[in-house]
Amino acid sequence: MTGKKRMRRLALTGALLMLCTNTATGCRQQEKQEVTPEVLMDAVEEVNSASSSLEIEVELEDVLDHTRIRMDMDMENTVSPRAGHAKGRAEVKLNDNLVSSNMEIYQVEEGDKYVTYSSLYEQWSRTESENSPSSSGTETDFFQSARAEIEDFTLARQPVKVREKTCYEIYGDMQGKKLMDFLGEEMIQAYGLVDLLDQDALDTLEIPVTVDIYKKEKLPARIIVDMTDVMDELYQSFGKTTNVNFYNIELVYNGYDNVGQI
Repeated sequence: MTGKKRMRRLALTGALLMLCTNTATGCRQQEKQEVTPEVLMDAVEEVNSASSSLEIEVELEDVLDHTRIRMDMDMENTVSPRAGHAKGRAEVKLNDNLVSSNMEIYQVEEGDKYVTYSSLYEQWSRTESENSPSSSGTETDFFQSARAEIEDFTLARQPVKVREKTCYEIYGDMQGKKLMDFLGEEMIQAYGLVDLLDQDALDTLEIPVTVDIYKKEKLPARIIVDMTDVMDELYQSFGKTTNVNFYNIELVYNGYDNVGQI
């Protein structure tokens, strides 16, 4: 598939130490209590909108073709009404040929239907569905459906910085279907730039996920999905000669309750 065709398939410590003076174990137990699914759900349930930045990077290597995909998008969504907007740029490099385009997507409710407006090469298209778009899952949906996995996540020993704010970091494996229910199948397959060989197979695979949580707000700061090994094994299981060098998705939350009507 040429880069052009791929593009056309596009349509997302101070105070704490004082509380943990007994033992290092006690400190980590205290921190772990700060990032339970219950705490996170309580925080996100109060949120009506969010803005974020999305970065997707994929590199596929075959006998004859070397494909590199990069996508950067600014995103915003509201919970009530449920709506989303994304705008950014996508690039596909197939061997020595580079194709790029600006893209923009709106997802809104119109009556009893969910409508998606998408722009590529400055031409708009419209699609509608009786069901909620798969990319419209909220953070509350995510922490509710992935509750069991998050309870088993490991708390990193050191905090991290996201947008110059201190964050807890938890990491572990998550079932593919739950991840796609939140991020959306479109985002997982880079908005049509990557073929998912078997949707059902991906549903059951365990995918490494890292979630950073703003320490003060107890809200998601960043979600990192590393699908490199999972996708590489999936290609191999279908007898493909494609090597997946990397397949990464990073979603950074820039702010909450800062989005107007979409």
